[in-house]
Amino acid sequence: MIIDRVHLYLHWLYQIAQAIQFIHECGWAHMDIKFDNILVFPNVNEQYGGNIMLKLCDFGSAIPNPQNPLYSRTMVARTPYFAAEDDVYSTASDIYSFGKVASSLLVGVMKQIPTDGNGFNIREVLESCTVNEVQKRATIEVVIAALCNYSTPNEVDDETFVKPYLLKKQQEYLVH
Repeated sequence: MIIDRVHLYLHWLYQIAQAIQFIHECGWAHMDIKFDNILVFPNVNEQYGGNIMLKLCDFGSAIPNPQNPLYSRTMVARTPYFAAEDDVYSTASDIYSFGKVASSLLVGVMKQIPTDGNGFNIREVLESCTVNEVQKRATIEVVIAALCNYSTPNEVDDETFVKPYLLKKQQEYLVH
């Protein structure tokens, strides 16, 4: 069952990475990628596979033309744990935040992640998302290439894993 969970987590990360790529292709950087800004929906469209569809929300911190040096760190409010310490914010800042989400989601199962994802070491790609040097961070295209084998999840029993997991996370959120 642990392999199925790992596969499901990687599928979720693949969905988030696709959303980030779409935002970047439209000329924007989200600038506030964190769990609170990831919505969970039941998947009614079979072409995407799986029972859960994830979507990014809250574009209040998003910036157009993210390569513009006018957007310094002082101009964008961000959540500290998920925020990059970049001097100038860019799409690479979203990659850092994605890496923090990935590392938090994969706590306890990182060793079970398959190393080969279309010629990429998936663990190394995900870890490279959170390096401090912007030039050494993975690009969203590399992340998607490494995760594309997880574009559809393995069969995971929704009643025994997904629903209890989401209920547990909801309860943890309500306690805080």
